[in-house]
Amino acid sequence: MKTHSHVRFQVLAALVVIGIAVPCHAQIGISLKSRFDKYLRYEPIEMIVTLRNYSGNTLVFGGTDRKQGHLDFMVTSHANFTVPQIDRAANPVQDLILGAGETRQLKLRLNKIYDLQREGSYTVQCQIGHERQENDYRSNSITINVSKGNVVIFRRVGTPTTSTTERIKEVTASLVMFHDNHGAMYCLRVEDDRFVYDTIRLGPYIQNAKPEMDADSTSDIHILIMVRARLYSYSIYSVAGGAVKLRQQLYYASEPNIPHLSRKSGFLKVSGGRVAVEGKDYELMQPAKAER
Repeated sequence: MKTHSHVRFQVLAALVVIGIAVPCHAQIGISLKSRFDKYLRYEPIEMIVTLRNYSGNTLVFGGTDRKQGHLDFMVTSHANFTVPQIDRAANPVQDLILGAGETRQLKLRLNKIYDLQREGSYTVQCQIGHERQENDYRSNSITINVSKGNVVIFRRVGTPTTSTTERIKEVTASLVMFHDNHGAMYCLRVEDDRFVYDTIRLGPYIQNAKPEMDADSTSDIHILIMVRARLYSYSIYSVAGGAVKLRQQLYYASEPNIPHLSRKSGFLKVSGGRVAVEGKDYELMQPAKAER
């Protein structure tokens, strides 16, 4: 799309969902989606479970004891290895009250329940049951893929602390490239020797456009990548306390020249280009609405 002399850009990907199936004649309709069908290793694998109560009665699901009701996942590897379950007591419908005729959508991270660190393809299905019903009900099955990706740039930084005596903790921030359904994509991963703190999708890989990443004096991570022709995404992430938080997000147009990260002023910042204007130089796609 074009308006006057500026190109309008959609710079955020739409929610990608995978097929739905609701069993016929079930007292509880259950369907399963995944936000994406390809994930980078350690990235949050987000599942969306949609439940509809056809029983004509309000269903009260219990607490951690699972006596009144439960929701379980079945995860199998296409490479025929056992997928370890991290949390055997997990019950995503704990304390759920589902009214007669009500539809409820549950969102959860599957890799908090199952160890999905290994590369490969997995089939996922879920099953719900309640003590007031004779049968359990299973959802459709979906396939997800987990890939390792390739590190493009990495920086080791110390995390800020108010203490003057304790050991300074070091983390590694990596710009990782991997392929999803829409092509190659950049992600930010922050980790240390024991934990991966977060993996965040940033934007698409653009051929011949070199990404930039560096850390400033407070260990904030600055990332500059091209997301469309003549449009760059500039983001700053803090990594203090093991939490990765987006502190700033701007877009730059390559006018009158190409933007890049610079320390010439003594501070790490964007030099060149100009700050792009939303609605004029680009458009942000609105998040998809939850289904009812």
